[in-house]
Amino acid sequence: MNGTTPRRGVLIVAILVCLGLPLAVVAQLYSPSSLATVPSGDQPGGRITGRLVTEDGRPVADHTLELHLVGPAGRRIHGSTRTDARGRFEITAPPIAGYYLLEAGGGDFQRVVRGVSYLTEEGELRLPEPLELVLPPGATLRVTLTRADGRPASGGTLYLEGRVASDFLFGLVPAGIRLERSFDAGAVVIDGLPSARGNVRIVLESGDRVEFPFELEVGQTLERAFEL
Repeated sequence: MNGTTPRRGVLIVAILVCLGLPLAVVAQLYSPSSLATVPSGDQPGGRITGRLVTEDGRPVADHTLELHLVGPAGRRIHGSTRTDARGRFEITAPPIAGYYLLEAGGGDFQRVVRGVSYLTEEGELRLPEPLELVLPPGATLRVTLTRADGRPASGGTLYLEGRVASDFLFGLVPAGIRLERSFDAGAVVIDGLPSARGNVRIVLESGDRVEFPFELEVGQTLERAFEL
């Protein structure tokens, strides 16, 4: 990237904001990922192959990938497979009207989603080339909740909202992260998170509430414990 690119990006953002677009909307419009589309249409189905690797190129062995089908009725999981010792995978996709998504990650890795299509942008059939999915390292949040008598607290729902630490939009507007996770009594663990900071709110079935700020770095496990 040459030295003029950030200035060009800043100029584009400034123009769009001056035209009256909220900065959050500008971020979505200018995000490279939002411009990437997966050709949708009548997919013939077939084998999807590839490999999972770490950021430094090491194979990710014995890791689960999920195949999701995306069509007029929405998105649903179709099946899963696991990588071999060399990080290679193979899964069979059925014929559908729409396109496919491969999802991997979790545990020590951030979650990654890759769109797959048997169609070109012009609607012509093509065979997908073997994929290489790179899994960046992830972070983990672990929260333990107990009652005053030492017993686990009731289950509930965790709401996490924050900003991802990234170079998104040249660092002007960090990408947002928002998730909701229900859990059983006593504890909740969320893995595969990127470096981020924000707030966590927990609403328990008992009516109790817990709220706290968080700051996560990849490779880190953040543990918080609360007595209610």
